Amino acid sequence: MSVDIRKELQAGEARATKRRRQSDTRRRTSLALRWLDATHVASRKKNAKVVNPAGDVND
Repeated sequence: MSVDIRKELQAGEARATKRRRQSDTRRRTSLALRWLDATHVASRKKNAKVVNPAGDVND
């Protein structure tokens, strides 16, 4: 009986870990895409200054 419970717990933890990993990846991807989009739009504008995450300003 206790072996079954342990297996169920491990399976539940594995599912939770997988779900957490997927949401982290989605969040990082959306942030990166948003930043890329913003820099692209800014660089299309004439004389626009693009600030990258390091804080450097590119003329």
